[in-house]
Amino acid sequence: MRFILFTDKTVAQSVSAIHERIQLPASATRANIEGYVEKSGKFSVGLTASVIGRFTRTTRMDGQIGRENGSTVIRGQVADGVGPRGQVLVLVGMALMAVLLLVQGQPIFAVLVLLAGAVVYIPLRGDFENGDKLLIEVERTLKASPKPPKATVKPTAAIANGRGAPKKPATGTSKPVAAKSAVAKKTPGSSTTLGGTRIPASTSKKPTTATPAKTR
Repeated sequence: MRFILFTDKTVAQSVSAIHERIQLPASATRANIEGYVEKSGKFSVGLTASVIGRFTRTTRMDGQIGRENGSTVIRGQVADGVGPRGQVLVLVGMALMAVLLLVQGQPIFAVLVLLAGAVVYIPLRGDFENGDKLLIEVERTLKASPKPPKATVKPTAAIANGRGAPKKPATGTSKPVAAKSAVAKKTPGSSTTLGGTRIPASTSKKPTTATPAKTR
């Protein structure tokens, strides 16, 4: 199984953390991890656990720690074995083959098939359990997660993209707008309004004087 993990630690801090974890002795709540880690970030760790009785299985994990796009990335692979359902199918299949061989009068081959089933079952179950434990130990030691870190947008980048650009305050004084004269020009024959009362324009004409007729 291949995996990718992300951590906030640097490569040097991750290497130091794995080295310290390898040096820790086993306890009731902590499995014994063996292996090595290099300054370049390459590491290989293993876990040995009992599968059935005295039968044990050692599962190894190989990985590389590096920097990618400003983040510390752990890439690796570990044997994941087969789940419980797959294990049952393997045992049932081997048992059926052994029964068929017994019916055909071949007991020796039947015993060999059963032994082969046990040999296959132990690593499948051991890798399934140990692989999960190894992955959990690496995640806990490096405080790593399969989720990539959230990308942070720098303020300069946000301004360049037109987002979050500060607005400059308005400076200076605006010129006053000249008020339009409320007084309408008077035209001959037009009316004016004063205090809400409309006053018609005067229509009287100047009096004319008659000129006397000339006599001869």
